[in-house]
Amino acid sequence: MPSDRELMAQVKAGDTEAVAALVERHRPRLESFFYRLCRDREEAADAAQETLVRLWLARDSYQPRAKFTTYLYTIAWNHWLNRLRAVRSRPRVTPLEEQLGEGGRRLLAQMLARAEPAEDVALRRYRMQRIRRAIARLPRKQHVVFVLSHYEGLRYAEIAEVLGIPVGTVKSRMHHAVARLRELLDREEI
Repeated sequence: MPSDRELMAQVKAGDTEAVAALVERHRPRLESFFYRLCRDREEAADAAQETLVRLWLARDSYQPRAKFTTYLYTIAWNHWLNRLRAVRSRPRVTPLEEQLGEGGRRLLAQMLARAEPAEDVALRRYRMQRIRRAIARLPRKQHVVFVLSHYEGLRYAEIAEVLGIPVGTVKSRMHHAVARLRELLDREEI
């Protein structure tokens, strides 16, 4: 099985099958990441899809300096911030389909054909419900650091690179997030 870096080298050469392999490998984790940010499965699936299209659009600028997932989550986080800004300012946004060339439209069609419906899984355990509610109540800066670390498995240095902040700030936000989670979980109201 080719590594992410090998697949990206093939993607840079225009290989849509390599893109499909990256999509299949990373879409579920991206959807999970976005779901943890917005708690809306459809919005999470849309954001993951758009991130993967943006990966295709940025393929020529990819340099394998860090882990591929660091590059991918940087695109994802920047996309999320842009989404938040767009909601606030409501500018006219050109649909991605208009920005894509023929190859990009083909890629988008392939991705949509392979897309699995968003899982509609109900939380079965009271404890997991409490933990998720507590995580959702974290301040945004602590929330994203916690999600990238605990759910996406990124190291502090990778999180720092994705968010464009010092590693010490990541550690501080994580410390405060864990302390806040303990506080919230000790309460009976969550």
